[in-house]
Amino acid sequence: MKKIGIVAFSLLFSIHGMTHDLFLRPASFVLAGPGELKLSMWLSEAFPGKEQKWRSDKTVSTIVKGPGGLQKIPNVPDASATVSLKQTGTYVIGWEATPSYIKIDALTFNKYLEAEYKSALHMRKQRGEEQKEGTEKYFRYLKSIVQVGAQRTDDPKQPVGHKIEFIPLSNPYEVHAGNSLEFQLLFEGKPLSDAKAFATYDTFSREHDVYAQTVESGPDGKLKIQIDQPGLWMVRANHILPLATDSKAEWVSYWANVTFEIAK
Repeated sequence: MKKIGIVAFSLLFSIHGMTHDLFLRPASFVLAGPGELKLSMWLSEAFPGKEQKWRSDKTVSTIVKGPGGLQKIPNVPDASATVSLKQTGTYVIGWEATPSYIKIDALTFNKYLEAEYKSALHMRKQRGEEQKEGTEKYFRYLKSIVQVGAQRTDDPKQPVGHKIEFIPLSNPYEVHAGNSLEFQLLFEGKPLSDAKAFATYDTFSREHDVYAQTVESGPDGKLKIQIDQPGLWMVRANHILPLATDSKAEWVSYWANVTFEIAK
């Protein structure tokens, strides 16, 4: 894996609504014992941003995987999801969205690909499409890792079945500031190599679309994040492919992130 460093996107990427990270933020990442937990969605230009209305209309599924197995949470229109965590252990909560579409002018789209997907930009040049408007279909997959009680379990180390997802290779609730945390990035259940992953934490920056660090996944899809500070963290990545089966888009991208909390 390759560490690249601090990343700042210019405001031109604000045109692309996906760069503002939508993520899950439970009412608490650490519970003293079993109980009910309310979920909320937050949207960040500058992480962590602001709470948003729960996107019931965009929800494909909300799931919880942990001690006791897999729960599917009913979608309640215009209401935030509440999950029941009935046993001590470590849980992963996942949310999947219906697809969205976006159009971007040619220059901005080229710059966006240059920053995020150089192989896609190369393909675009080979096709002679550099002056063509960019049309993209995109999917979001969000995860949070939550600890209930003192018992640590390995449940988050198992995939939840998202098209693209982060798998923590150690328990975030056994990690402290000054340590590192390794993930494996999967796409369609297989390791995704040479993908950029961006990580940041609350208080790092109040500038738009700035991340504390970025790394590239290795051939095995693995990447390592340096945990510099305690508190709320997010790690995100995305993957793009040409699309030939949709009249509204020529590219399809898949966006994943995971949130968790590091103890003080």
